[in-house]
Amino acid sequence: GEGVRLAAIGDYEAAILSFDEALKLNSEAAFVYKQRGAAYQATGDHAAAISDFDAAIRLNSEDMNAYYRRGVSNQALENHAAAIADFDAVLAVDPEFIDAQSRRAAAQEALGNDGAAAGDKASLPPN
Repeated sequence: GEGVRLAAIGDYEAAILSFDEALKLNSEAAFVYKQRGAAYQATGDHAAAISDFDAAIRLNSEDMNAYYRRGVSNQALENHAAAIADFDAVLAVDPEFIDAQSRRAAAQEALGNDGAAAGDKASLPPN
């Protein structure tokens, strides 16, 4: 759709408006919430992004990308425990999701959980 096209060219504000219109037509569209959340994330509005990822997950709890993206925004807002829970959900389904594992290690470190962070780091592939 138009919102996806606008986001792809970096016009996130216009993309958000397009996604707003799409949600007026179908407020149950998990994909649209996730895409608008990603656009909010790109603009640095992590609180709005989390709200949209919450809606996307409520509508489609199988979408691990929505959990991952919500974790990224939680991490950006220093909600480290919430970020860890999101990355845990992703890694339970896809243990090979390297970015989720790396971000979970950073969130664990931020909370002072050095043992958990070291465990995540130990199983990451070498750079």
